[in-house]
Amino acid sequence: MTPAALLGIYLVARTNMAPPAQAATIAEISDPAVAGISDYVQWSVIEAVDGQPDYSAVDTFTPAIVAAGKPVNVALMAGGFAPSWLANYGVPSATFINSLPTRAGRL
Repeated sequence: MTPAALLGIYLVARTNMAPPAQAATIAEISDPAVAGISDYVQWSVIEAVDGQPDYSAVDTFTPAIVAAGKPVNVALMAGGFAPSWLANYGVPSATFINSLPTRAGRL
C-alpha cells in the first residue's frame, strides 16, 4: 500500500483549541471541499510528564476524520511547545517575541 499524496485543501486543526473552535473544526471536517486534515499537536500536551506520553489529545478529531474517510497529517510541535521537563536534561530555553500583527478569520 502506498501512502496517499497530501493534495488539495487541508483543514488545520490544533488539539489545544478552545471547545467552540474544536466543534467548528469537527463540523468542517466533513466539508467536501476539505481534502484532509493537518493536526498540530504540542509536544508539551502529549508528554507533560517525562517518559509518560499520552496521545489521547490526538483523539480530539479522530472520530470525525475516520467518519469522513479523510487522510490526516499529525505534526508534533516542538521548540516553544516543548515540555518544561527538558530543562532537567540541561536543554536551554529561549523566549521569542513575535512583534508582527496577527490576523484572525477566514480567507
